Amino acid sequence: METRLIAVDLDGTLLRSDRTLSPATIDAVAAAAARGLEVVFASGRALCEFTRMLEQLPQIRYAVASTGTQVIRCPSGEELYSECLPLELVREGWRRLRHLEVMYEVYWQGKIWAPAERVAEIERYEAASGNCTIHESRTPVEGYDRWIDELTGTVPKVHMYFPSPAVRDEAWKLLAGINAYFCTSDPVDLEMMPANVDKGTGLAWLAKHLGLQREQVLAIGDSGNDLGMLRYAGTAVVMANGSDEAKALADRLTDTNDNDGVAKVLNSLPGVEGQ
Repeated sequence: METRLIAVDLDGTLLRSDRTLSPATIDAVAAAAARGLEVVFASGRALCEFTRMLEQLPQIRYAVASTGTQVIRCPSGEELYSECLPLELVREGWRRLRHLEVMYEVYWQGKIWAPAERVAEIERYEAASGNCTIHESRTPVEGYDRWIDELTGTVPKVHMYFPSPAVRDEAWKLLAGINAYFCTSDPVDLEMMPANVDKGTGLAWLAKHLGLQREQVLAIGDSGNDLGMLRYAGTAVVMANGSDEAKALADRLTDTNDNDGVAKVLNSLPGVEGQ
């Protein structure tokens, strides 16, 4: 079966290391859409972090967001599918880690909420992660203990940044026994989602919603939070800058994110018959 749906990770994949889109990538997405291919985001990011990219890529109609816990229609932000963490697990994670240096980020109501004192030193976490855009999308919360205890509604994901890999590894050990799915996308972060939910489950829902089979799905990623969709997709493509665990699942490799690896994959795909 020919590929119809292409799910693309953002950080380390679609985006260059400076978190920008290259002209070649913008052109390749537009050309793929013109050939009838459905290119979608598949990211750990929340809705509030997509705005700038969607302005440059208006062809994107769907996003598998928050590491697979949400499927969103773009650009409206309509939530088509969601899975949520039990609030008690969100609170328990904070109780176990609050004594550490951690940017404990709760995804709630389409935004990312974090302790005000950590947001005040956000440059430190940006430097550790190499992500210079974190400050653009974090909402500071004063009195975080009380806020998280009184939290209501749905939380699809908790994300954590640490000042070093050593602190991240310590935190991962402290979270042992919590019934959730944990993964990482860089050396100083940790993600917590509902058990048995990852990018693969969100992508599978979207493929079914579009009337497609997994053999018609191609996924492109680079790191630990991409493993679920790389396992699910009929074709798994991994960036040359990807992790060893991601490369172990690859049907093929492409160039790095700084050398238009995604554009090269998109430009190699035939269009849909009749387009």
